Amino acid sequence: RDKVGYPPATRNSLKSEKLRHEAVLDENGNPILEMDPLGALTLGIERDNQDVIRLLLKKDVGYVEDSLSLLKRSVKKLTPTQVAGRESIITLPNTRERQDQLMTVASGSQYFSITQGGAVMTSSDMILALERKQMLVEAEKLEKKKVKIIAWKKNAKKARTLLSSRQDDKDYGKKDLEALIKYKLGPFGNEALSKLGKGHLLKLWKQKYKAKKVPSYRWTDQHESHLRKLKNGEVTRLEDCESIKRAIKTNTDFLVTRLGVLPLRRSIDVYNRHLSSLSPEQRQEVLSAILSFATD
Repeated sequence: RDKVGYPPATRNSLKSEKLRHEAVLDENGNPILEMDPLGALTLGIERDNQDVIRLLLKKDVGYVEDSLSLLKRSVKKLTPTQVAGRESIITLPNTRERQDQLMTVASGSQYFSITQGGAVMTSSDMILALERKQMLVEAEKLEKKKVKIIAWKKNAKKARTLLSSRQDDKDYGKKDLEALIKYKLGPFGNEALSKLGKGHLLKLWKQKYKAKKVPSYRWTDQHESHLRKLKNGEVTRLEDCESIKRAIKTNTDFLVTRLGVLPLRRSIDVYNRHLSSLSPEQRQEVLSAILSFATD
């Protein structure tokens, strides 16, 4: 705020070399007043500004060009086609289209542009956009987990066939031993096997993995449904966002901690004052805490 001069109203932004204004011009370079009523005035100010710069640069005046370049202001010229392109991406608040665009935001100026300057950074659209962005990160992790489980299940089928054959360990080939050890490792185990010879693998199998029990690893319809939900960003309510859940839990924990140091009657008064802002689950948790403190 200090840098741009709001507040306090220092007008610092007017001194910035980044200060720009846009004017919409037709193919002949004339302002289109219907699209930009201030276009003619803006171009006139630009012309006056640059005329003064040229005047001050005359040798008999004595100003240095580098210092005057900071005072130069240029208007960005737009065509009607460019304006139409901008308007084509305009979205409405509380829509999936706007939220999807906000997922790509990397700067305040992009946020300002997408929302047409009409929203705060903690708007519901932004919170949902950030939630979906995090859901994609989780989906990528879960997808990798799925790939590992499916690959392990494929290998497990071969390993179980080898084990059911009840052949002597020394009769296993190198690839057989690799399959058996990978089966015992599970989908998330990590052991460099490809560079080991058969003798080393056989020793490893007998000493470390043969007697090891294998937990059950499954990829169910529920897992697939959850993955699809993450990929599609299927969240529409703020209360379903993890960030909001964390905020609610922090608020509840603080309230419970506060009630723990108050007398019972005072605790009930504080609880009643916060009652309207608590969800049914929070009310139950806080009431349980009050009763627990009263019992102690």
